[in-house]
Amino acid sequence: VSIVIGNFSALRQTSARRLIAYSSVAHAGYMLLALPLTMDASSGTSTLQLGSLWFYVVGYAIATAGALTAIASLSGKEDQGDQLHGLAGQGRAQPFNGLMLTVFIASFAGVPPTVGFLGKFLVFGDLVAKGYVIVAIVGMLMAVVGAAYYFKLLVTVWSANKPAAPTGTQTLARWSLALAAVAVVILIVWPNALTRHGVSTVSAAVSIR
Repeated sequence: VSIVIGNFSALRQTSARRLIAYSSVAHAGYMLLALPLTMDASSGTSTLQLGSLWFYVVGYAIATAGALTAIASLSGKEDQGDQLHGLAGQGRAQPFNGLMLTVFIASFAGVPPTVGFLGKFLVFGDLVAKGYVIVAIVGMLMAVVGAAYYFKLLVTVWSANKPAAPTGTQTLARWSLALAAVAVVILIVWPNALTRHGVSTVSAAVSIR
């Protein structure tokens, strides 16, 4: 329900921040998909493995912080770019900020080689391994719906409309965006570091009576 409501609500948004907000509702649903228990019939227990959830949360947090920072930079001091029509052509006027936003939105959409792609892959892979094939298929279909409004946002940002004059970006914001973008891509190289940490720190065994 969270995935469906979040994705279809985001499709209707004309505000970039509200679009990201509703997409976060959908992403919360994807995170919940990582919670099904692994049953062990021989011992009569069920184990909650949160490695994929931990990886998803870390990647999503970095991408969200970066996307909101990039949108704020593209919007300018008067925040006119919060509406999609205000963002039209801003990628051409501010290519650095536009490129950074593109990286973060690609991660939201699950486009390789970003952390968002691997996060969804791990979640859906766990679902299939645990026998929740139908749930995994529905989640994948909803991911396609999410890609539609992300694509709409990027098309608007990189449109050929006459862009406004660049507003400039503070040095701290540029470094923050660059480091976040690198993290979104490079974390896909060693996912085991995060997934092992998630399992070792938050795994739990629940007795089934």
